[in-house]
Amino acid sequence: MKKSLLIGSCCFAILAANNAFAKDSNNPDDEIVIVTATRMETKTSLAPGNVSVVTKKDLELLGRPSLAEMVRNLEGITSGLYRGQADQIGEMLIRGMSSQSQSMVLIDNIPVQTSYAGSAQALGGVSVDDVERVEIVRGPFSSLYGSSAMGGVINYVTAFPKKNETRFTIAYGNAFDEGRAQKNLVRGTLALTRQFGDSFRVKFGYGWSSSDGYNSDWVTTSYLPSRTGFITQKTTTGGTQYIVGSRGYGSFDKQDFNLKAQANITSNDTVDFWAAHSELDYEYLNPQTYLKDANGNPTFSSPTSNTRSPIIEASFLNTSQATEVTNDLISLSWKHNFANSKLSVQASNLYVDEWYRTPGSTSTTTFNGGPGVYTPRTSENTIIDILWQKEFPIGLVLLGGQYKTTKATADTYDMSNWKDNSSLTTFTTSMGGYDRTLAAFFDYHWKLQDKLSGTLGLRFENWKTYDGYTLDFTKPNDTSLNQHLPSNTLESTTPKATAAYQISDNSRVKASWGQAFRAPDARSLYRTYYRGTVLYNANPFLKPEKSESFDIGYEYSFSKGGIFKLYAFQNEITDMISSKTISATYVERINIGKSRIKGIEAAFNIPLPYNFKLNSNYTYMDSKVIDNPTDLASVGKQLTSIPKEMANIGISYDNKKFFGSLNYQYASKRYFNTSNNDIIEGVYGAYDAYNILNAKLGYRYNDNVTLSLAVSNLTDETIYNSVITEGRSWYLQLSTKF
Repeated sequence: MKKSLLIGSCCFAILAANNAFAKDSNNPDDEIVIVTATRMETKTSLAPGNVSVVTKKDLELLGRPSLAEMVRNLEGITSGLYRGQADQIGEMLIRGMSSQSQSMVLIDNIPVQTSYAGSAQALGGVSVDDVERVEIVRGPFSSLYGSSAMGGVINYVTAFPKKNETRFTIAYGNAFDEGRAQKNLVRGTLALTRQFGDSFRVKFGYGWSSSDGYNSDWVTTSYLPSRTGFITQKTTTGGTQYIVGSRGYGSFDKQDFNLKAQANITSNDTVDFWAAHSELDYEYLNPQTYLKDANGNPTFSSPTSNTRSPIIEASFLNTSQATEVTNDLISLSWKHNFANSKLSVQASNLYVDEWYRTPGSTSTTTFNGGPGVYTPRTSENTIIDILWQKEFPIGLVLLGGQYKTTKATADTYDMSNWKDNSSLTTFTTSMGGYDRTLAAFFDYHWKLQDKLSGTLGLRFENWKTYDGYTLDFTKPNDTSLNQHLPSNTLESTTPKATAAYQISDNSRVKASWGQAFRAPDARSLYRTYYRGTVLYNANPFLKPEKSESFDIGYEYSFSKGGIFKLYAFQNEITDMISSKTISATYVERINIGKSRIKGIEAAFNIPLPYNFKLNSNYTYMDSKVIDNPTDLASVGKQLTSIPKEMANIGISYDNKKFFGSLNYQYASKRYFNTSNNDIIEGVYGAYDAYNILNAKLGYRYNDNVTLSLAVSNLTDETIYNSVITEGRSWYLQLSTKF
């Protein structure tokens, strides 16, 4: 059905386009410019590879926007459904990469992957209403950006108007059925921009959002409860699980502050400053039980068929029952225009401070208190980037250098009362370490004739880890758990080459080849710990994961807007970071294995008559583990987290007064187990295929006031993405500008 719908929509759009645009064959003069693909302003038709730009107008047509939703309906982008607006840091994977640490995320051109685990936690500090555009480039880009840019790069560009402006947005949303989606979702933003003459402008932004949450996490047991009221359900692998309640509503509260300033010191010198601070609090409230005692009263305790695993109050508490994440990002840059070249220098610092509380798992831990564990973690990235570009008769040359340091720490403390951060008792474990990167790179844009052009890029990195340590104060004599780890130095060279041939004014062929890498994170390098009687050992000598990729594609730009794209690609990943079981009590992290992803991306986006527009795309990814001696059952299987097929079809309408959209999203089943034996869908823990329909209607009272109503999951599909995702919900938003 999904393929028929996609093909039918494309055929209709092609016929409409032929009728509407047959007379005009010139390229539009207002073609979108992208920076991310080349680190300099480049028209999308000239940018290497398959690129996309999500504009402010596109964002306005999204139903209930989130950072993940802004890119989810694009070809080649995998972003699973989780807990909706509560997922401040949703994964966005490009071209079959199975980890966020393999697809780079930028905010205003600044890398924001943390040094602890490679996740893009700093995205939690960006308000969705402050995003002006999103730039996406697919393919290996380590030659320009370094570690993590294996699948591609996603760059969130925040707004900075060039005139006096005040923007205010307020929104409220709720579920149609209690407990099926975010309850009392509130969001607001305020942005003040002031221009002082021609030489200085400043913007202050404030955003907040909160929700009472919804029931997303069930409480399950493998053992038959003695009480009644539970729900019997299959597991993803065909076993039996019993759902005895939920961990409650995952509520959150988030606040964002940001300040941007730009000063034109001279006609050739510009200084930019940006500072952002955010605070996110997340907590599970009001656990629910389905169990009934002999008198029919709700109960949170029950014996089970396994006497050593009874159901107790602690069973209804989450391993991260309460979490707080604070992000601080600061950037200072200088740009200078010489007579025939440009120089830019940027220094940035990202600091992520987080903690979470884990309640104990015995009967001494209850809803009201008892033992627990407090885990604080920090990640810090400091980057200095230097770029110089100059146009020569033979082409445009970009030279760059980067100095980067990262730091990560993670500690644990015992707590006498898991609900009280001041009740810390014993400092139990600590780990951390540093790394330093020195990099130099160049990118050469050549043009042999009017129709044939391309790029050559190369990046050299010297990467050093140092001052790593792992400590366990409860076992001071265990030399495996108490180590000051040796330093390690590695070097990496990543090339990239692209070519493009302009067949006509409207059509072109592009091809690219490149290598990329992902440096191991602090968790893999330094964290040594026991899980039961098994020791998981750190490895400070891990090598970076490597990839080699190529693609070839055809693009056709319609004369009055719109584009058709068809790309074929392949990614091959080696030295994958994994764990090897040495014995029954010892597991070590190692580089091993090989995987391959072959895929096709197709997109057809075009304006239609009567103010309508079609956006459609289809992605096919054949991902396989080629070699993995540590897990033979995974060889030949599909990579975890990656669907084989994705499709999106969106119809939008905008006559400048009224606007609206209807968007269909499809993704085939994903696997969690490397052996792909978690085949049963529609049960807790599964990663279901999904069909989602979202809708939005809006009205512009004038140029300054806009009112919109969005409905997510219009057909109220029940979908599991490990947890149960949101059902049908509505979202009302009022935006003003003056």
